[in-house]
Amino acid sequence: MDYRKSYLIYNICLYTGFVLCLISLMTQVNWPGIAGIVVLLSGMLQTVIFYRCPNCHAAFQIRGRRPKHCPECGHPLDGSHQE
Repeated sequence: MDYRKSYLIYNICLYTGFVLCLISLMTQVNWPGIAGIVVLLSGMLQTVIFYRCPNCHAAFQIRGRRPKHCPECGHPLDGSHQE
């Protein structure tokens, strides 16, 4: 999996987990909150594994926007290079 897909999956898991936790709090039912936490943690785990530079394999920061260049090797990440 490339870093772009990993970042997209992370964002989807983040918002889905947040919504499930809110539903759990509003309805006073535990299982949506547990499912939300599982979704959130699985999204974070896959990001730690796959959200890396395609050139030097250095891990990117999860927080903030997707970088335009690798902070370690300076490889451009704009999609103009084939990976």
